[in-house]
Amino acid sequence: MAATTTGRRMLGEIEETRLDEVRLSQPKVLQACVSRATALAPTSINGALPASLVTKGKTYPIPALNDLVTRHHRATESAPLSLSGRQLPLIYILVAALVSAPQRKAVVVIDLDAKFDITRVLQSSAAEGTALRKNDRVTVDDLKHVHIYRASRRSPSQIRDVLKSAEHHMVYGKHASTAREWWGTIVVGGGNLAAFGSEQADVTTGWKGWLRVDRGEVSGFQLGTSVQEALVDRDQRQRAADAAGYKAMCVWGDFSFDR
Repeated sequence: MAATTTGRRMLGEIEETRLDEVRLSQPKVLQACVSRATALAPTSINGALPASLVTKGKTYPIPALNDLVTRHHRATESAPLSLSGRQLPLIYILVAALVSAPQRKAVVVIDLDAKFDITRVLQSSAAEGTALRKNDRVTVDDLKHVHIYRASRRSPSQIRDVLKSAEHHMVYGKHASTAREWWGTIVVGGGNLAAFGSEQADVTTGWKGWLRVDRGEVSGFQLGTSVQEALVDRDQRQRAADAAGYKAMCVWGDFSFDR
């Protein structure tokens, strides 16, 4: 009986709160509304939460990556994934795996470096160590569920404003992903995660990232190779470098993946 009374009271409070009264300048009020909506909102027909609700306890649809994030969290009690090195290829694969079948989620990308190319997500294919399969390629329709934001300035306060604006839009706005679950936010070029709050971003990039991404190893020139021979062999070596793919590594392990 007490639980029923409490539930009615909470529902009454939510009904009395107009969404257009919630302002981004009041993050505590926004956070309270989001938490209550997450706890009380019904699931859709297929059992998934609407895109306006954030996934709690992030899992990554790339088994090898998910394993490293889990080990990192156990060792440091820090959940976010922070990438360094050649981060974009892994981000493209991650976004592709999230928005395509069978995941079919929505993702927010805060592109501070103006380097995120949405067409690269469409070009992503099955890769070693990922959950992408040949029959689960990304479609043009899937790209509608990648919500990209760009900031004119890179100050911590500006980044926080963009993150709050994106969250408000995903929770309360009208967009193409209302029927999908919102996985979370990826910040490209975020640098120091602590500058804008780790609770607001799920993936960041920067030179301090604990998971480094580099190209796969390619054998060097043989001893005594002349400049002329190196130039002739240049195209062949470039093809070998492209075929080598990428390697993500940290103190807890590593895995390889294709472009």
